[in-house]
Parts: sequence; C-alpha cells; structure tokens
Amino acid sequence: MPKCPTYALTLDENESPRGRIALIQGWSNGALKLNSKLLKHIDSCLMCRSCEDICPAEVPYGELVDGFREKVRTDRVFFGNRFKTDVIRKILRAKQKTRLLNSLLRHYQSSRIRHFLENIGVTNVLGSARMDAMLPAIKPLPKRKNVYPALNKEVGVVGIFTGCMGEIIDNETIDSAINLLVKLGYSVFLPEAQVCCGALDLHAGDQHNADKLFQTNIQTFNNYQSDAILSIASGCGAMLKEYLNLGAKGAEFSSKARDINQFLVDSPRFHNLPFKPCSQKVYVHTPCSLKNVMHEEQGPYRLLNSISGVFPIVQPQSINCCGAAGSYMLEHPKIAKSFLEGLLDSIEKEKPGIVVSSNIGCAMHLRAGLRERELNIEVVHPVVFVDRLVG
Repeated sequence: MPKCPTYALTLDENESPRGRIALIQGWSNGALKLNSKLLKHIDSCLMCRSCEDICPAEVPYGELVDGFREKVRTDRVFFGNRFKTDVIRKILRAKQKTRLLNSLLRHYQSSRIRHFLENIGVTNVLGSARMDAMLPAIKPLPKRKNVYPALNKEVGVVGIFTGCMGEIIDNETIDSAINLLVKLGYSVFLPEAQVCCGALDLHAGDQHNADKLFQTNIQTFNNYQSDAILSIASGCGAMLKEYLNLGAKGAEFSSKARDINQFLVDSPRFHNLPFKPCSQKVYVHTPCSLKNVMHEEQGPYRLLNSISGVFPIVQPQSINCCGAAGSYMLEHPKIAKSFLEGLLDSIEKEKPGIVVSSNIGCAMHLRAGLRERELNIEVVHPVVFVDRLVG
C-alpha cells in the first residue's frame, strides 16, 4: 500500500491495490454491482505496477485489473475523456491513420488557426491546451529503409520497435537510435509491418484488438533473424516483455525484448565512440514501466554516467509515478497533474540543462508541466542526448 501512488494521495483503501482486488472479487462473486463508484476506483489506478514489483506473494495485479476491464467492457459507456482516448486507440491501430495524424498535427502547429484559437481561449475551453503543450515540434515522416547496415564490422543484428506514437511525434529518437547502433556495428531493421504494441487496448479491456496487434508484431519481427528487439519507449518495452505468455513464438519474441539504453551501454564498442566535450547536468526521469516491469531502470543512468563531463541526476525514490501512465494523463488530467508536481519541484530545484525520459508518454507529460511553469528545459529521450554528443 505505501508504494501505491493513489493510496498515498487519498489514504482510501479502495484506492489501493488490496482494495481494488477486493472490489473486483466482490463484483465477481455477485456481492457488488457494477456501477460508476466501483468503476471509478478501478479506473483511477495508474497501472504503474509498483505494488506488483514488491509483492512477496507475486500477486498478478495487472493481469487481474486487465481481466476485469475486459469482462465489463461491453457493460460500460465510454464518455468524456475516456471516449477521446477510445478514438485515439482506434487511430493508433492503423499505419495509414497514424501517418494522417502526423500530417494533421504538423499543419496545425504551423497554421494561423492554432494561434487564433489560443488567443481567444478556445483551446482552454475544449481542454486541448494541455495536449498542445505536451507536443514537441512535429516533423514530416521521413522515408525510412527496412534495413540499415552496420557502418563497421558487423557485431550483431537488432530490430527497433518504434511504437505508434514514436512514429507520429518522436522521429528524432528513432533517427538517433539508428545512428548510434550502426556506428556500434549493428545492422538495424525497422519492419514496415510493425504496429502498436497493444498496451492501450489491453489496459482498456479490449483484449480482441490487443491480441491482433500482439500477433502481428510477433509474426513481423520473427521473420528476421536478430539478436535483440529494442524498444525506444519503455511503455512499449514493458508490453513486449509480456508477449512471453503468447505461445512459443511469443516467448521467443519476448526473450529478445530489451530497452535500448541498457543495450547501448552494454555494447562492446560504446566506450569507443568519439564523444564531444561536455559539461552538463542531466535530470534522469525513471518511467514506472522501465522500473517495475522491464527492470532496466539503471540503463539510462549507466549510459549517461559513462560519458565524461555528463552529470546525471536521478529522481528521488520518493517519487513513485509522474502520472502519465499511458492514456491516464488524458482520462484523469487533474489527478495526473497532481502526481507530476513533486517531480517538477525536484527538477526546478536541481536546475538541469536538460531532462531525459525513456518513455514518450512521460516525456509529453513532463514537457507540458515544464511549459506551464515557464521552465525552458528540453525533454528528450536519453539516446537523443547521447547521439548529439557523438562526433
């Protein structure tokens, strides 16, 4: 319970892992009816999995909540913010729709309409102002190759799982990952047929569409002979790790899933890269998915700590979750923002030159919070920061 962010905020046992399991059990045996009050307690869970990571009985809390959401999905009505994220999930399932979304966002950012709507306050009324603040400058989607050969003698072959949001708004991270990997002697493949990892659908109770996405990714990546499948967003990486339970092919896929930070720093040629002189404080944000599911939270710190002149600052252990939590920051913006305040206070106190986060959703949430506080601090993925230092 002390590790649960929502319990720490409310001191209400219904907002704790044990309380939520009791509610689900009460519903399953007929003692409790499905109503808005019960759903509110379950939906307010961040799914950070902190409780699951330290539970001595190894209770599969995430699996229980996902299973409940699947069972009640047809009996509930999606409205308000949950309806918005339901629409977003449908867009992210299809490549053509994600490309269209990239184009729409890019043109919106550069148009006069955006500034006009901001000036008359429409974005605040519609609730889109914070969404606007989350976004970096959107760039056109580049024409990518399926394979990028190693620049030197090849030491291995790896795939990059770009994630649906990565391709829409975070192409700089994809480019930096490719640049670093080929310089380290890895041939890199980016399958065109890869799709969303399926986490958003799974956590919304849509097991049917989640399964279709799982199987597409497994089949797509298993068509290549690779040493590792690297995620550039820890939320996706956590989901890929859990393909383990999807048969032999799923287990094969899952065994290769790695976070890119740890993979890079463990690469034999990493310390031979020609880094430019640097003297900078870098605040390292640790996403819950990287810590509680992937268990590779030391990767970003080790990566930055191995570069001379870089001074990584790790967030305090008292900060359990930034509040982004996939679609949570869109569905529960006020609560999500309250979780972010402690992290922003810590960043403001440390005064770093830059903030790095290994999860795109967390980076978006952080970016919005920093802008609201009028703190001119850039938020990027660790591999982007490292790539900028390589001559």
